[in-house]
Amino acid sequence: MPSEEQSSLLDAPGGQISSSGSLDDLGFHDLQDDHKQQPVQGSLGQQHQPDIPIDDSFLDDDDGTSAPKTRPEPSSNPFSIGFYSRYFDVDTVDVVLRLKATVDPRKGKFFEEEITQGSPDYYGPFWIVTTLVFVLAAAGNLGSYLGTSDKTWTYNFTKLSVSAIILYAYLFLVPIILWIASKYLLATSLNLTRVTCLYGYSMVHFLPAAVLTVIPLVWARWLFMASAYALSARFLLKNIRDEVMEQADSETSKKAFGLLVAMLVMHGSLALTFVLYFYA
Repeated sequence: MPSEEQSSLLDAPGGQISSSGSLDDLGFHDLQDDHKQQPVQGSLGQQHQPDIPIDDSFLDDDDGTSAPKTRPEPSSNPFSIGFYSRYFDVDTVDVVLRLKATVDPRKGKFFEEEITQGSPDYYGPFWIVTTLVFVLAAAGNLGSYLGTSDKTWTYNFTKLSVSAIILYAYLFLVPIILWIASKYLLATSLNLTRVTCLYGYSMVHFLPAAVLTVIPLVWARWLFMASAYALSARFLLKNIRDEVMEQADSETSKKAFGLLVAMLVMHGSLALTFVLYFYA
């Protein structure tokens, strides 16, 4: 039996248990249900907190679907990094799809495909050319090793620097030459960014040829490199020919045709350099 002092404490205001209460009064209750069913006591609990509506309409389109992320406008200053960021705004999936469109002869024009949506990039061309720089240097040294009969053989590190100079200069200087020539020979000049992008992706055909040309057979090396040149030149011609010839009339048709021939000759000179220097 509780003492009188304990009984008075239990019967004090705010107490919920008395000495005469049953054992059921000491049972456990679901606090979650009590929280839902009983209002919170106290000065703060008695105040009504109004529901603040959240306007999330800006997250949806008119049809209720999620709106695409908007990209910031690129800088118009050609001397800023933001000006060129638009040409690197692609991911690996985009580059792989563009590579497939480059090597697949059944595909149409490069910038008419849905995957490119008419937007050139420099990300793919840069890494293609960079990969080709190292592949040419390594495969050229391996080819010379397999083709030599000397007992002593040394790695030629010069081929790495030479391949970098040749390929990067070709990637950026040849499109500039074509762009300048088109300004004087055609009614409308070629798009320099698109031409540079096309030249970069056209280099992908030389990657397997550079690996296969390590075979120490002269005829095989010429065959592989000639095949790579034919595929690469076909890709360039398919995407640039119509743009050049559409602007040519009876007076400028010969100049436009000469521009295309010069493009093929420069591309062939690059393939010859690969065979004669790196695999000699």
